[in-house]
Amino acid sequence: MSVGSAIGNVFVQGGPTGPTGNSGATGVIGQTGNSGATGIIGKTGQTGGTGGTGVTGNSGATGGIGGTGGTGAIGSTGNSGTTGIIGQTGNSGTTGIIGMTGNSGATGNSGATGGIGMTGATGSTGSPGSYTMNTSKLLGRTTASTGAPEEIAIGPGLTLASTTISHNPKLQSTTSTSTLTPNADTDDMCILTAQAASLTIANPSGSPSQGQKLMIRIKDNATARSITYGSYYRAMGNALPSTTVLSKTMYMGFIYNSTDTKWDLIALAQEA
Repeated sequence: MSVGSAIGNVFVQGGPTGPTGNSGATGVIGQTGNSGATGIIGKTGQTGGTGGTGVTGNSGATGGIGGTGGTGAIGSTGNSGTTGIIGQTGNSGTTGIIGMTGNSGATGNSGATGGIGMTGATGSTGSPGSYTMNTSKLLGRTTASTGAPEEIAIGPGLTLASTTISHNPKLQSTTSTSTLTPNADTDDMCILTAQAASLTIANPSGSPSQGQKLMIRIKDNATARSITYGSYYRAMGNALPSTTVLSKTMYMGFIYNSTDTKWDLIALAQEA
């Protein structure tokens, strides 16, 4: 293919494009073709003689600029060479035998015990718990030990009302009987209101305690009645009365002596 250019009114033909280079083994890039020769510049015309100064002629039209010659074609890229084959990975060597574990070293001495930390603040007091109790019972323990509280009876002869414990004598009262047997566990006082027969006052039953007191009050039915006593009763200063006084009230006060197993008469009063 020819490339040319126009300069002024002269056209100059360019040289031919070089052949495309052969592809290399790994693909050598072909040589760039030689640039075509620059066209010959036309001769400058002779300068005409200076004419007389006449009327200024019209300016001549400016000649057109010649076109730029085309760029020669780039040669084809050679083929890429074949990539070599990657060699195989060699086999891994055998893992060596693990050596035996060495003996454990001696245990080091224990470090000193750290100081005791400060006692934390005391927590707030919890709300009092509730406990349902039976009537006429106290809350406590029957044995000296720790544990839940127990209900304790207030004991015979005592009453509990409005948080106050009161003592009310335990009475055995009847109109008349041939044998009166006080009970040391349940009787503080025995009363006969109209004794109509001879009377035997038997030894008290129950389990009396040292210093326990017993009061006996007797009034006959307008006829004097004989009185006999069990072996536990003993006179102390006053003889044990052997009969009632007609229609008169009589009091006998005894106190228990556990050393001698006796109910000692320490008080005797007869209605005047």
